Amino acid sequence: GLVGSEMCIRDRIGAVCRHPHRAVRIAPTQHLYNEAEQSGRIMMFSCGVGNAVEYLFIVIYGWTGGADLKGMTERTDQLVQVALIQLEHLPRAPTFILGDLNAEPEHISHIHQLIQERHWVDVGAVANIWGGVDSEFTCIAPASKAATRRDFVFCNPQAFPLIKDFQVKHDTNMPVHSMLQITLRVEDA
Repeated sequence: GLVGSEMCIRDRIGAVCRHPHRAVRIAPTQHLYNEAEQSGRIMMFSCGVGNAVEYLFIVIYGWTGGADLKGMTERTDQLVQVALIQLEHLPRAPTFILGDLNAEPEHISHIHQLIQERHWVDVGAVANIWGGVDSEFTCIAPASKAATRRDFVFCNPQAFPLIKDFQVKHDTNMPVHSMLQITLRVEDA
């Protein structure tokens, strides 16, 4: 595990913050979001960093087969939609949507809208900013010999300038998915 880290895990979804920071689950306030969270495919966390910034993280585990089956992509899009409804009832904050979407972002209509209309950023698509490779592969599925990009980090315009580093970490101990590592700036008030 990560030395000096704080974990918050439920079903297939989790978050890790390095000590002294803590990942705190945000309790559902909207019925549809509550139902989605009960599926084990979505969870929202906050993490206070320094005295001045509270980050929000929406972790999503998209429906398997979304790259090939429109119905699965639509189900993943519904997860994003209910998360955005939940987000409307929270104070504005630097926000990230991240996870294994099992589909291309342009096929998930609410992600596509966030990027096109609300100026959210696909962080992995611009990894060169931090010395990485743009749109680097993140997944080698057991039945496939071709590497794909199925794991993503998206951020709102408020969060983007607070990213200090982004890396895709390939590890032979994790044979299917690579780890996406994002380092955020700590700002004191």
